[in-house]
Amino acid sequence: MSDLSMLDDTVQRWRGFAAKIRARADELHAQGWEETCRLQAQAGSANDNAAYIFWSGVAGQIGSLRDKLNETFEKNVVAVFEAKVGVWRPSWGRYDIEGPAEALLRTLRGECNALDEHLLEISTTRPSDAHAAEDAEQAYQRILQDHERGSERFACRNCGAQLSVRLSSQALYVDCPYCQTKNTFQPSDAACMLPAVAEDLAEGRVRAQRERWAAAAQAVPLWSQEAAAQWRAGRAREVECYVDYIHAKFDVIDSVVPELKAHNDRVRESRIQDKRKTLPD
Repeated sequence: MSDLSMLDDTVQRWRGFAAKIRARADELHAQGWEETCRLQAQAGSANDNAAYIFWSGVAGQIGSLRDKLNETFEKNVVAVFEAKVGVWRPSWGRYDIEGPAEALLRTLRGECNALDEHLLEISTTRPSDAHAAEDAEQAYQRILQDHERGSERFACRNCGAQLSVRLSSQALYVDCPYCQTKNTFQPSDAACMLPAVAEDLAEGRVRAQRERWAAAAQAVPLWSQEAAAQWRAGRAREVECYVDYIHAKFDVIDSVVPELKAHNDRVRESRIQDKRKTLPD
């Protein structure tokens, strides 16, 4: 009896268990998504935390499935491989698994890691709060109006010429085109809140891209040797949708707070690179 045939039952049990975990997590996410949207709509303009609390519960249940997945892999796969085909290396203080069995264990660990990534993704991807986006949009319009009133009164401190100034959350230095005096424009208290408003505002404006990414993540099949090609294609599509979503979101943020573009570009690139690292080699 070969090493691999000795492990057939372990492999089949693991893959059956992983499939059940995936199915249960996707069911929780689908039901939770629908109920969270309903609670958000029901809240109206009221300050109601029901949707947030409910989604936190859903995310917690999916988190428990992640813990169970990884615990089971270590106890029912790794430990069995070590017991059946491992060689204890005293100098290493651990078991050594070689040859085809080692390659099979790496494949199974890849399945576990891919499923763990999926569970993490769906537990942290929730319906964007329509009311938060609506509130951010209203806040942004108020900031624009406030800036317009303030900028109408902004004049050169030397010659009195009216000066134009863009909306900014930071102090701006404006040269008078007539007398070359350097003037300082201080943003209003409301304008100073632009960085806090920008992300919620952007989420509302790119909701379609975010939901396209969420749908792509849901469509990725469970990794297995037989479905490897479909899994890789699904992961590539999901990452592509995520990158589109992040670019769209930060394009909006840059239009709202262009003075923070250098910082936001670093955040944008970091999120994209972190996501691309999850792609299979």
